[in-house]
Amino acid sequence: MATPNEVAQKLILLIPPLMHSMREEISRVAKERESALTLPQYRILANVYRGLNQVGKIARHHGVSQPGMSKMVDLLVQKKFLEKKTESLDRRQSILSLTPMGEEEFLKVRSCVQKKMARQLEGQSPRDLDHALNVIQLLQKTYLGASFNKSFLANTDLGVSIQKSEKKTAKKTKKRNS
Repeated sequence: MATPNEVAQKLILLIPPLMHSMREEISRVAKERESALTLPQYRILANVYRGLNQVGKIARHHGVSQPGMSKMVDLLVQKKFLEKKTESLDRRQSILSLTPMGEEEFLKVRSCVQKKMARQLEGQSPRDLDHALNVIQLLQKTYLGASFNKSFLANTDLGVSIQKSEKKTAKKTKKRNS
């Protein structure tokens, strides 16, 4: 049986090359689309897509200064991917939203990255893929909490497939218990 320490060690070794692969694919797709999105810009669009819509909160999430994040956000506003609206109660606070062009670009890049990752998984057995999905669910629950699943995954293909997998697992469990 694996220990929590062994799993944590494997995760720490897996995540950097996985992120590197995603960064390369995001860059490749962005170049093809002539949007020149960087990984940090893509992540900002992803945060806004998921509802994290204030510069300060995004800065804290990324572990960067608010002025640094403001510069990146301003660049995305100039590219017409984001829109900034000032809150009526506190004029220092801006609410960010994706423009139609920003949402289209984000979804297109995400779709291309997802397709590449899916191609890389094509040789795996259905059983291994189900197991991988269960592991992803465990990691989300452990590290991101239930609120992540509801807010983020509701807007993704992964969320839909996880919901299907959960229903399938529940049916199997019900049959076994009957």
